[in-house]
Parts: sequence; structure tokens; C-alpha cells
Amino acid sequence: MDIVTEQKKCRFHKEHGTAGFTLIEIMVALVIFAFGILGVAKMQISAINGNAAALKITEKFSLASNEIERLMGLPYTDSDLDRTQGTARTPASQPLSGYDLSWTVQENADDSTIPLDAKRIVVTVVPDSGETCILEQLIARLE
Repeated sequence: MDIVTEQKKCRFHKEHGTAGFTLIEIMVALVIFAFGILGVAKMQISAINGNAAALKITEKFSLASNEIERLMGLPYTDSDLDRTQGTARTPASQPLSGYDLSWTVQENADDSTIPLDAKRIVVTVVPDSGETCILEQLIARLE
């Protein structure tokens, strides 16, 4: 027998148990992989919930900010700024529905911490569910 034939024989005659994976090894690997996938799924659910909560906070702040901007754009002597309280409900037809919006205008006579010739606007947004958003702004008489 020559050397080439002997090398071919060795290549085809491997010992049993040294090639491939056993069923137990594959099952252990699958269990470890499954735990990893479950962890990623839980993180994804947490991220989705966090994004939904952030959206609600952004919506509340946006509504309150828009209302303060609207009130600040009014003349200082406007009837909406005469130590009043106002309320509104966002209609169901609007994209930001399900919020109760209210505002209060206070003057120095109501609260001594407010400077003379100034008014404090307090806007409150209350969602159907969740936490309330309150924004305050001082406006001064410009003469």
C-alpha cells in the first residue's frame, strides 16, 4: 500500500463520538437562546410602554403650552384675562382628545407674590387617565 491510499483510509474512518453535537447540547443551547429572546421581548415591551407614556406627557404639555400662548397673545385688558377661570374639553374629533383644559388668571389682589401690573396664568390639563400637567406664566402690562 502506498502513502496516498493510507491517507484516504484515515480520512474516512473517524472515531465515533467526536463529530457533531449531541441532542443534549443542542437542547441546552436552545434553552439559553430562548431566555435571551425572552429578555429582549421584555425590553421591547418596556420600551413601547415608555414611549406611550412619553407621548401622553408631550400631548399634555403641548396643550397647556398652546393655551398659555393663546392667552399671552391677548391684550392685557381682554375679558379672558380678567381674574377669571375658564374651562374647555378637547373635542373627540381632534387628534388630541380626552383632555380637560382649564385656566385661572390671578392678579396682585389675589396673591401678593404677583408683582403689580402683572397677571399669573395657570393652565391645567387633566387627561382621562394619568397625571395632571400644570403650567404657569406671568404676563406684565406693557405701557
